[in-house]
Amino acid sequence: TPALAEHPEVPSTAHTALPPGLPALIDELAAAGQGVIMTMGKGGVGKTTIAAAIAVALVSRGHKVRLSTTDPAAHLASTMEAELPGLSLSRIDPNVEVAAYTREVLERAGKGLDPGARAMLEEDLRSPCTEEIAVFRAFAREVDAGAQGFVVLDTAPTGHTILLLDAAEAYHREGMRTRGEMPEAVTQLLPRLRDPDFTRVIVVTLAEATPVHEAERL
Repeated sequence: TPALAEHPEVPSTAHTALPPGLPALIDELAAAGQGVIMTMGKGGVGKTTIAAAIAVALVSRGHKVRLSTTDPAAHLASTMEAELPGLSLSRIDPNVEVAAYTREVLERAGKGLDPGARAMLEEDLRSPCTEEIAVFRAFAREVDAGAQGFVVLDTAPTGHTILLLDAAEAYHREGMRTRGEMPEAVTQLLPRLRDPDFTRVIVVTLAEATPVHEAERL
């Protein structure tokens, strides 16, 4: 009988040092007492689940938490099994934000315009730029709420989120250049995002090649 081929020796990972886990991370996050916690990463890696777990854990430590999302595909309500005292849920809905922003502009800039000029303004507000501005302002409001407690923000997939962060820098430069009228939440957005004591980014990934490589690039 031929001898059985020996299997190659497989290195043991039993003694590999691993990160301390989510509870230790949440203890570190909770020590700040307030601020914004953003979960980021490619689609499908579990950002919503991690965001919900962090939010629930912070509430269990006695903090008031707002759990929000910029991801149209996220379903925070279904992720949470039940209402939890101290936890509020919100979502940046582009349709809702565009409608509110359009009403605001028409009430402010549309007063006194003749019908032709008002029609031109309404046409301009139907451009894709309107949605970009409206969603950006809503994002700024969510970050602003971190000054009164914790905001856990489940972001959209990486590309969309990077555009949103790039917009924060562009709006900040424009505001500094023109000294124009911008909501305080918008003018304070970039400094808050750049403040490591106020904004913390949790990059979520899976133990698979593509998610890990994208996390490294991010």
